[in-house]
Amino acid sequence: MCGGPTAWRDPGAEQPPIDLDHIGIATDEVARGLRELAGGLGATVIYGGHAPGCRYIVSRVGDAGAGMDLELLEPHPDGEQFLPAFLARRGCGPHHLSFLVRDLDPLLERVRAAGIEPAVQRTEDPLWREVFVRSADAAGIVVQLAQTTGGLRSDDAFAAARAEEWRGAAATQRQAWTNETGSWWEWPGPRAAETAFLVRVAFAARDLDRVERFYGDLLGGEVVERTAARLELRWPRGGTLRFAHAPDAREGVAQLELDRLPAGRDELEGARLVAAGEGA
Repeated sequence: MCGGPTAWRDPGAEQPPIDLDHIGIATDEVARGLRELAGGLGATVIYGGHAPGCRYIVSRVGDAGAGMDLELLEPHPDGEQFLPAFLARRGCGPHHLSFLVRDLDPLLERVRAAGIEPAVQRTEDPLWREVFVRSADAAGIVVQLAQTTGGLRSDDAFAAARAEEWRGAAATQRQAWTNETGSWWEWPGPRAAETAFLVRVAFAARDLDRVERFYGDLLGGEVVERTAARLELRWPRGGTLRFAHAPDAREGVAQLELDRLPAGRDELEGARLVAAGEGA
């Protein structure tokens, strides 16, 4: 599956044990979504690359101090074909949540002890170890748990991306996460003057106790709010998930909530956009 961490710190005590890294949105055309992210929402492209079966680009919907990271991923003919199958079944829309983990093995033991068996496990490469939890075990969305020891990203990735913006189209050539020469995507055009901030990802969930055990107890989310109708969890870099109790609804992402959402912007590649504070 695609992607990688957007704000990898060097190994050591500064890295949180578990952190919500990004939400991934599946699309049949990244270029279209990237134009909306940059030109409509003022998002900053941080990096991109490709993995077996897909190509991806990660953008910061916010700034260095607030907001969340969002990954757009599209099918690529080489390798696994999980993404065309997802698009045929569900269409464009939220695909996965990615968590960056300091030590994967003990977390994997706790996940299995909780009765959850990962759907995919790739732990042979010491530079990039990952497992995937099925959407049925994670309130309607696939969850990626990943550990890396390669020092692939740094905390000033956002600042570096902003510093390259004056280059326009040439900026994309400096934003490939892999060791390739240049990047595969086209410049989406100038970033909007006003920046929107992705505040939280809102879900419909049938069982809040089960959600709290998985995302809170196992994945380390700090409880911000807990009532009979709602659960909100936050991770160290500010990534926030809110779950509304909906026993008869289809589980999964209901909407992305943004501060400073421009008028008329209500959708991003199948994901519903709403101003922060609006009901699901």
